[in-house]
Amino acid sequence: MAAKKKQTFDAETLMQAQGQAQEEQKQRLLTQVPKTAAGFNRDFKALKKNTTNQLAYLKRIPVATLKGYFVKTELETETFSEILRTLSEKVSGAEDAKWAHTFMINMSKAFKFDMTIMFIEDEEIDYISSIVGKIRTVDATKADEVKAAYDD
Repeated sequence: MAAKKKQTFDAETLMQAQGQAQEEQKQRLLTQVPKTAAGFNRDFKALKKNTTNQLAYLKRIPVATLKGYFVKTELETETFSEILRTLSEKVSGAEDAKWAHTFMINMSKAFKFDMTIMFIEDEEIDYISSIVGKIRTVDATKADEVKAAYDD
């Protein structure tokens, strides 16, 4: 019986393979819409700390799909905070502000959202204020609607 030949790879080859795998995963995340809240949370976390990709990912999800994720499932606190950070940092211009209003209002209809809001920290409050301010530059009424939905 012949012994299996063990293949070894140098560090550079491994880094290239890892980089290629990460790029393929990013492309999949930015082209597919998850079917469940768990899939949404998993995919959003996979884009961690890259707010540009996170915003592109969030914009790909139809409003009806977003609402469907959180009808019976709570929005994870960590994901909620990261979404607020992303919107606070990346929303710019009238089109983004209009989209952010719709997104924020629909997110506020999530299962047990009132409980989520009760436990937000100062950092999340600052993110919300920033987002509301960006929406206000386009439409004060919509900004007030978001502010009211997110006031605990």
